[in-house]
Amino acid sequence: MTTSTMTEMDVRVRDHVQQQLEWDPEVDASAIGVAAKDGSVTLTGYIDSYAGKLAAERVAKRVRGVRAVANDVEVRLIHPFQARKQYVCPGCSNTIEPGTGHYVVVPKESPDLRRHWHRSCWERKRRPGRA
Repeated sequence: MTTSTMTEMDVRVRDHVQQQLEWDPEVDASAIGVAAKDGSVTLTGYIDSYAGKLAAERVAKRVRGVRAVANDVEVRLIHPFQARKQYVCPGCSNTIEPGTGHYVVVPKESPDLRRHWHRSCWERKRRPGRA
């Protein structure tokens, strides 16, 4: 067994990646861990969507000093009542408060374009002409 020490650069890269993950609106960084060693960053933990996993990787790659990213983040479904973020519904432009049940719509051809909809707004969109 060997003991590995983090250099000052490793700590700086790790901290900058974590800050960028927390800042990016596409990423819920509350359950993502970051490790850095010689410019290689490893992301671990859980996120609620595949699009969020890809966004976390993109964010990490943008940080100066990062040479490679190992994205070991697991995608887990988060039930609507577990939602901790506020979203804007594209159907009515009103906010969806944390803890409110809603739909997350992800187009197959563009998973980065996921949208959070109130249930009633999504039903109106799917069935135009029904009141």
